[in-house]
Amino acid sequence: MLASGCGAVSTFLADPSTVQHGVYLPPPEPRQLRALLKSLFQRGERYRDTGGIHAAALTDGTRLVSHAEDIGRHNAVDKVIGIALLERRAITTMGLLVTGRISAELAFKASRASLAYIATPSVPSSLAGDIAKRSGMTLVGRAVSGTPDYHRPE
Repeated sequence: MLASGCGAVSTFLADPSTVQHGVYLPPPEPRQLRALLKSLFQRGERYRDTGGIHAAALTDGTRLVSHAEDIGRHNAVDKVIGIALLERRAITTMGLLVTGRISAELAFKASRASLAYIATPSVPSSLAGDIAKRSGMTLVGRAVSGTPDYHRPE
């Protein structure tokens, strides 16, 4: 069964086995993660213009591989995953950077794409943490702070 958006969380709650199990790969060290997020914000032309746009990027841990902005967090994530799929890139060893909160829906979407981790300057929801633990994905909250919060798989 496939689901996205609000339906994704309902699907997960009804059947936790819908979460993909990817290969565990740790996120970059905090200094590198901060640099990657800084790069994400620097690319945000619409964010600089309006202050009300979300951005997302896929990273190989050293650079941003794809970047997208949208008024919706989910749309920005869909765009970067879609770009990678259209370019036929393998994304299972990549991380996802987002500018907003990591919701359960974003964690589910990243799990379905078999991404290695998600990092944000904000925080993940508790349900996002549950999804990440079951999928083997790490969530990094407050990733631009001196002391990021790591939510690692079980």
